[in-house]
Amino acid sequence: MFVVTVEFSIKKQHEREFRETVLKQARNSLTHEADCHRFDVSIDAQDGGRVFLYELYTDEAAYQAHRKTPHYHEFSTRVADWVAQKNIQTWNSLYPA
Repeated sequence: MFVVTVEFSIKKQHEREFRETVLKQARNSLTHEADCHRFDVSIDAQDGGRVFLYELYTDEAAYQAHRKTPHYHEFSTRVADWVAQKNIQTWNSLYPA
């Protein structure tokens, strides 16, 4: 399995609308992409502007396909001005395999 983690720092005035939009993105990914197995959205307990995503795909090709979906482009375009910082990391899952 291929894991993607994303940490966002959201501008204070956009926290609420970012949360609504990222939850829609998670639902779309899980509903419309057979190779997206998990899309967790978490917020920092102390700082609501820090958002963490944990995404699980069948393989890297599935993740690359995710990045080409209409809902991904809609999400990325909509939130671009709300994001102060974004950090994406990729991982290969060892366990569970």
